[in-house]
Amino acid sequence: MTNWKTVAALSVLALTVAGCGSESETPSTPDPISEDLINENQAVEKIDEHINDAVAVLPEDVRLEPLGQPITGGCEGGGENESVTVSHTYWLRDLEPEDNEANAEALHQYWTDNGYEIMRDRRPDTLSISVQYPEDGFGMTLRVSDEGTLSVGASSPCFHPEEGS
Repeated sequence: MTNWKTVAALSVLALTVAGCGSESETPSTPDPISEDLINENQAVEKIDEHINDAVAVLPEDVRLEPLGQPITGGCEGGGENESVTVSHTYWLRDLEPEDNEANAEALHQYWTDNGYEIMRDRRPDTLSISVQYPEDGFGMTLRVSDEGTLSVGASSPCFHPEEGS
């Protein structure tokens, strides 16, 4: 059973991957206002596309289990015309914990081969990899829970929800 601390930590993690961080964390995040305008539904679709494409390199018996619903949160700056980001995290079920390192390496290789920028790779100390796709500014993170279960999350870049509707 997943405890509330794990759910809260993964939710916060998903929002921090979002591409709305400081320049030093996400230097290549495109400005979605001046480039591709999206809305919340399109962001969720793109998140699922990034996740499904990545996990296709894992063993075929992997099962995605949503960790709640997609989360929409505000980006830095706030204000009346606050931009938002959407994130969603999934547990990677039916994978053996002893294969976590090999599965993490398979995802790392997929991301490298497909043009994602590796933003952080904390292995071997911690199984945690954060990437960003420079073409659209979406970010992804792979982590392992205290119980040994992998999760993958993705987040949109910041956007104004009323634009791109």
